[in-house]
Amino acid sequence: MRYRKWGWAIAAGLLGILAALFFLRGFMPSAAPPNLLMSYAGEAVAQAWGAVMPSSAAQRGAREVVILEDDSTASSGAATAQTVPLIANEDAEAMPAALPALVSALALEAASAAATTSATVPVPVPASIQAPPSCIFSFPSSSPPLSRNVIFNEIAWMGSVDAPNGEWMELKNLSAAETDLAGWRILDPSGNIAVTFDNDARIAPNGLLLLAHASATFAGGAAPGKTYAGTMRNTGDDLALIDASCHVSDFVQASAAGWPAGNNTTKQTMERSRDASGWQTSADAGGTPGRESTVPQPPVLYRVSVSFEGSGSAAVASDPSGMACAAGCAGSYASGTKLALRILPGPDTVFAGWSGACSGKGKCALVVSGNMDIVAQIRSSLPVPKDPVPESSSSGPDPEPEPEPGPPPRILVAAVQVAGAAASNDLVKLYNAGSSTVDLGGWKLRKRSSTGGDSSIREFPAGIALLPGQYVTWANSAGGFALSLGAEISSSQTLSANNSVALMDASGTIMDAVAWGSGSAQYGEGPPCPDNPEPGQMLVRREGEGTLIDTGRNADDFIVQ
Repeated sequence: MRYRKWGWAIAAGLLGILAALFFLRGFMPSAAPPNLLMSYAGEAVAQAWGAVMPSSAAQRGAREVVILEDDSTASSGAATAQTVPLIANEDAEAMPAALPALVSALALEAASAAATTSATVPVPVPASIQAPPSCIFSFPSSSPPLSRNVIFNEIAWMGSVDAPNGEWMELKNLSAAETDLAGWRILDPSGNIAVTFDNDARIAPNGLLLLAHASATFAGGAAPGKTYAGTMRNTGDDLALIDASCHVSDFVQASAAGWPAGNNTTKQTMERSRDASGWQTSADAGGTPGRESTVPQPPVLYRVSVSFEGSGSAAVASDPSGMACAAGCAGSYASGTKLALRILPGPDTVFAGWSGACSGKGKCALVVSGNMDIVAQIRSSLPVPKDPVPESSSSGPDPEPEPEPGPPPRILVAAVQVAGAAASNDLVKLYNAGSSTVDLGGWKLRKRSSTGGDSSIREFPAGIALLPGQYVTWANSAGGFALSLGAEISSSQTLSANNSVALMDASGTIMDAVAWGSGSAQYGEGPPCPDNPEPGQMLVRREGEGTLIDTGRNADDFIVQ
């Protein structure tokens, strides 16, 4: 009886659905696939039937109908499958007799509609069942074929002095038309960098787009067009710029020795050359975010010399470093360098003033604009000795007392770098922790390899004086690295992992030594620093109470940073 009660309602509902489907057929594409039309009909009928049938879980079940969408854009030509849930009643006796006939009629109608037309029109799939576009990109061992419509133009993989994680990158559009970056991505192998562009990301022809880590800051009003999370590794990393069709537009790789350009010490960025053919290190620290890259020019260097006139002893020191001597010396400085010189008179010596390119008795401050010669006038403050008065005694005058020896020199290895932006960017920095000026002429830097092989790094030339509290640097000369640092001495020797270095005085006595890693038969004091500096890192002596710590144990005195 209860089914008779619903009979008229069910019949009216089904006839309404049938009429609506015939009406919609006039508006739907005539080539609608029968299986898709059948799915829509089946779904509508099932939902109408479920509305009037008992709804308890025991009386109904669920199933899925697979909708095949012809994807003419897929490379394989295969159809893609989407699913929508439909409701079916397990109570077969409750199925009205007219329902099978209605479904059959709908199927025949759909088949007839498909057979009477030769036009091919894609059938839109409801947005709720469309899958988002996706692709799989595997990082290759070498650069893939690139479209290079948009390229990486500048990358600050080293961050900045104030924010080591404040990294940024800049894209450039090389094409002749505006490029819509919607759906483009920037990826690295670890997934640490994963940037996806939205619909509002566009680059004008020859235009730039700045992207930055959230902690990056910029001077001069530069503002990133997009921020991202994650940071780049200093070595062994890759970056890929992938367009919305999964084609690689640009690719850059950092090997185990580091990125192709840039300097982690000076914070000079890695930038494209103007013709986009290769990479170069930016001329200035911090690079040119949001602006065209600079064209680095070799610096014009001038010679600045200092000599002493008069009696007594004194030393000269410069800021920036490059000149530290006790018997006259010279340094090379780039044009425009602001140079300050100061004199430290020795015992019983008075500084009388400057002549030449400087004058007066204060600090010599100048701007280097050419070769310059400077003279420091000094004189002894001791009284002029008089002829001794002969005594009546035949024993003669008393002998002069022997001068008391001064404090021993205390020169420490302050820092070691075994690789920077290039594998040969090696340096050793020394520090005068004593209270007197030390003439390093004849002193030696030596190294031992990981297997204990001993070799010379550099012997200090005569005339290099290290004042108390000051540093002197040896650096590798390859590629102008030593010149870029203003290192006082240089050579072509290199340092590596698991090495050690020793500083010896002119007699060959070891004054300080440091070992790192796990080499054998190393120079050093106590156990070595266990960690090897990675490219761009330094082995640095710890500080405490305003001076460098020297406990005689490398493992306690040094850290890698």
